[in-house]
Amino acid sequence: MTVPQDAVLCATIGVATHLASYGKPALTDAGKRTMAAGFLAGWVPLTAVLLTRWPDWSWWYWEPMQGNPALALGVGATLEVAAYFAAFRLTQALEPPARLKLLAALGVLYGMLIVLPWNLWGQVGTAAEHAAGTAPYVWEAMDLMITLGIGGAWMAAALGLAVHRTRRS
Repeated sequence: MTVPQDAVLCATIGVATHLASYGKPALTDAGKRTMAAGFLAGWVPLTAVLLTRWPDWSWWYWEPMQGNPALALGVGATLEVAAYFAAFRLTQALEPPARLKLLAALGVLYGMLIVLPWNLWGQVGTAAEHAAGTAPYVWEAMDLMITLGIGGAWMAAALGLAVHRTRRS
């Protein structure tokens, strides 16, 4: 999961946040705060690890970010969190069917970002390893797979708890 992919994922979560109140009245201010807190608690730790441990890969080996975890983290996390909040705010006025259509479109875009630029993110490592062809493929990088597994479970738990609290109140 790289910054371009993650920004689309965060925007998708921002749109999907409105579904926490599906079948009930729209989210209250408290519900919005709960959902935002759930997103931040679930997403920020995961992206912080990815952007500091794999900064070159996280930016598709974009030269300005190479070897600079602090810059990669600052800019990457800002873009991803901004994508969540922008999508959440911009879709507040939409009706549920329109949100579902937008979610489908974002899902297609995310799928395209996974498949089409494979050569830009299929190998995990530093820019030098990627250029030399010695970087391992994503599925061979066990530390990344473990990070994604634990981070994904953490994020699901944080978002699930936020949805539970929002629906209960």
